[in-house]
Amino acid sequence: RDALGLAGVHDMRGHLSAALYALDECITEARAASDRTTEGRGHLGAARTLSGVGQYEEARHELDRAQSLLASEVELAQLWFERGNVYQEESRGQEQASHEGLALAALQQAQRHAERARSTHLLIPIELNMAFSLAELRRLDEAERHLETAALYDRDHRHGSIQQQIRARIAYRRGDLTLASS
Repeated sequence: RDALGLAGVHDMRGHLSAALYALDECITEARAASDRTTEGRGHLGAARTLSGVGQYEEARHELDRAQSLLASEVELAQLWFERGNVYQEESRGQEQASHEGLALAALQQAQRHAERARSTHLLIPIELNMAFSLAELRRLDEAERHLETAALYDRDHRHGSIQQQIRARIAYRRGDLTLASS
């Protein structure tokens, strides 16, 4: 678990090779100790790091490895959230929302697990990411509903700037350039 924490620090600082090395160490030690949860979290961390550097296929392989190791509703919500993130990242910068449908399906799965776990802190980013994918798929009324749901969960307004960005994205997709630029 120390290696898992160290990997997170390296990742936040942009030391991605050091993060991946620490995650590999974490996975190896957890496997040797038969600690399935820590091993699964190590694979989740590796997927996050690999996605951050554009290695989407490798990130999906890490998520596949994690899936058989994680069991709790919270862990499964995190897994499906990360899977949705990988698909969203892969779609960024492309003219067509090529992976947004896959992202949405993964995020819906994450939402179901997070709701069963009653995990509000996970539901906020899940709802926001669902709103983004729905906006990219031009399902704008649904996108607005998920954005509103995220706002209800976000009582301390920690995600306010992200909500504004997605609101602007929805307005842009509606062709309301005045609202999109505000």
